[in-house]
Amino acid sequence: MKIEQIVTSFETSKLLNKVIPGKKSLFSYFKNESEGLFVGETDLKLDSQFECYCYTFSELLNLLPGTLEVNLDTYKASTNTYEKIVFPEGTDYYFARLELLKSDEDPNSIDYVARYAYDGKVIAFSQNQKGLYNNLIRFGTTETEAMAAMLLALIEEDIYK
Repeated sequence: MKIEQIVTSFETSKLLNKVIPGKKSLFSYFKNESEGLFVGETDLKLDSQFECYCYTFSELLNLLPGTLEVNLDTYKASTNTYEKIVFPEGTDYYFARLELLKSDEDPNSIDYVARYAYDGKVIAFSQNQKGLYNNLIRFGTTETEAMAAMLLALIEEDIYK
């Protein structure tokens, strides 16, 4: 397996570097005339131009919260609708868990799903301008890309700081 297969893509890495500037990683994208764009260890003294940090699954997992506090203003997805979360009596808050799932629906592609779920259902904290819920579920062709997409979603929702 090539290192490029276990780190975030160049495009995703550039996005992450914009929203979490200075967050160092074990690996980075470099560029030189002979090899073009490639991944190398960040701390090596390479005769190449640094482009951006790229992140492994483990690094992203450490950046993402394992749980998110949900409250009575949080929604969970049902089959055709959304409903507000209802807690057991005497409980003011609860937590949604980060889950990573592998989807085998299409035998020609292996897709991964990262989601925050409460009671087995995806949660949403807000709605967009069109009234659609911003579900905390993201997809990727690798588990690393799915986790990176989730981190970007949490930043967009102003949950990750």
